[in-house]
Amino acid sequence: MRPTIPHEIIAVVAVSVLLAAAILLGALPASANSTTRDQIPPLLDDIVTSAPVPFTDIIIQADITDSLPLGAPDDAILYYSTDTQSTWTSLTMTGVTGSPDTWETLCPMPDGELIYYLMSHSDSAATFTGPKNITDAFPPPANVMVDPADEVAGDAIDIYTSACDLTGARFGYSDTYYYATLSNATGSWPTSAGILGPWFVYSAVIGNPDAAEDSVGLAMVYANVPILAETGLYWVDARDTSYVRLGDIDATISGGELHMRCEIADLIAHPDFGPDNPSGYYGVGAGTATSTITTEQWANDLTNVYSFYMQTDSVAPGVNTAPVLSDALAEPAGGGAPDTLIRFSVTYTDDDGHLAAERNLLVDSDIYPMGCPGPDRDYAAGVGFTLDVPLSPGGHMYAFSFSDGDLDVVTPAVVLDVATGVPSDEPVATLAFDSAWPQPCSSELRLSFSLGVRPHGQVNIYNTSGRLVRTLWTGGPGEHETSWDMKDDAGTRVASGVYFAVLSAGPERTQRKVVVLR
Repeated sequence: MRPTIPHEIIAVVAVSVLLAAAILLGALPASANSTTRDQIPPLLDDIVTSAPVPFTDIIIQADITDSLPLGAPDDAILYYSTDTQSTWTSLTMTGVTGSPDTWETLCPMPDGELIYYLMSHSDSAATFTGPKNITDAFPPPANVMVDPADEVAGDAIDIYTSACDLTGARFGYSDTYYYATLSNATGSWPTSAGILGPWFVYSAVIGNPDAAEDSVGLAMVYANVPILAETGLYWVDARDTSYVRLGDIDATISGGELHMRCEIADLIAHPDFGPDNPSGYYGVGAGTATSTITTEQWANDLTNVYSFYMQTDSVAPGVNTAPVLSDALAEPAGGGAPDTLIRFSVTYTDDDGHLAAERNLLVDSDIYPMGCPGPDRDYAAGVGFTLDVPLSPGGHMYAFSFSDGDLDVVTPAVVLDVATGVPSDEPVATLAFDSAWPQPCSSELRLSFSLGVRPHGQVNIYNTSGRLVRTLWTGGPGEHETSWDMKDDAGTRVASGVYFAVLSAGPERTQRKVVVLR
């Protein structure tokens, strides 16, 4: 059934110009109470990586909320480029156990800048960041635009022309412009069927979810309705389909697609859009509409409304600062008889903002992964990790071992008396690698390390699957050096790739990542 609205005949064509835009704006995400938008939480947040070590796989994580009416995310996809946005490769992200909003993937790190953006779908909606059109190229090339739409041919309603049947909608941005590119079933973009119509309207809308008024936004419109409307940027109120033309836009048809852009300054200058956007994203979408000279008007084809974060993320190799562990604590958690359930906690801080790629609690000879922290993971400010572990009464030695994906940090080992819950006064000297060089290595790796007063320790080489490749050294207390000739225990030269040199002593371990190049 056609969506129609009451109107005076003099305004038939004028109102229809922005009917599609108004319907789209009415679907923009609103706050939980539907009366104000200043409480909308971010849909996409805490995009972080491990340390960017060349020729390794780094971890990229993001929080994608499932608390809005759109529901839990169906998927999350990372797109990355190692050639300054010329080409993109997609990677499927997976949910992180114990952290329902967190998604992650491993991404190959080049010896240079890695640029990436994210997209997540929930039912028929999408949330995404995107590449930046750095040169303000117009028409914008496809490699700097994002296509979140699931538009297909043949889904338009009551069309006079198949030009109103959208088959795609891409969105993009630069420091100066907001871009939209539409494709349709014909590759042509007529604005009318003749002097007396009907008239065809193509629009790309953008709304600020933090604006003071719901259902108010702006639209780039491509149209040519004599006297009443022309191509331009419009203010639209979806409640009554009222509108005002604000100014010009750039619009062109190239390669069978309609390309439009407007200045971001024109958007934020309008009081019903404004510069304030604490939610971080904008609602975007596209649509087509038809109007006749009579009293009839309707939307033909509408995309869904998508949440667009105008941001591009990147990482590059550089000077990496080692993370810091602080506030290490073990105390009774209130379980067991006597108090044998022990709560271990520590704060991880990384001045570079890198996530904790490895986060282990070491107790005696056991290793306990500490999982992911809670929300608001600002690693530069410090993030707390907590884990409850049941232990038998008596003395136990524990330490925390973390890594940012490049540099390791281990707390001093401490002996805890589980019967009393009291740690010893003196920590055990730190187990540490002093150096592992050269990196990358091709013929020989030199390792220097310290066992402190520990009576026994060993150095092993493992591959990324955790398989033991070579035992390099076993021995007792003090400072030591050893080397690796790039061979396994069978005397066979290992393949190029990433390996780990692991120094262990009783319950403690620390490691260094080793990159082998042949």
